[in-house]
Amino acid sequence: MWCAPCVKELPYIEEFAAKYPDVEVILVSLDFPKDIETKLKPFLKKKT
Repeated sequence: MWCAPCVKELPYIEEFAAKYPDVEVILVSLDFPKDIETKLKPFLKKKT
């Protein structure tokens, strides 16, 4: 989710979700569990 292609695509996914609120958008993360605390959570904190 924090790789460059994913970061680049996220705004488009958010735009789609806002434009079509009746469509449920589900993202699947294939991150490694060991990276949740060290990579995923810090990334999400920066982006929110």
